[in-house]
Amino acid sequence: MAALLKSRPVALIRDGQINQHALCREFMNREELMAELRMHRVTDVKEVAAPTLSRAG
Repeated sequence: MAALLKSRPVALIRDGQINQHALCREFMNREELMAELRMHRVTDVKEVAAPTLSRAG
């Protein structure tokens, strides 16, 4: 049962490109993603290889 409650990390950016489909599936938009990146002192998505979104569960 615990396996059903855990989710896999979602790649929001790959090779410096925003994965729009993944953002939509996670109910996020570009502005929200950029705000999260700025909190980690990232100003350009090209600086990121493959960030993921992991939900606490």
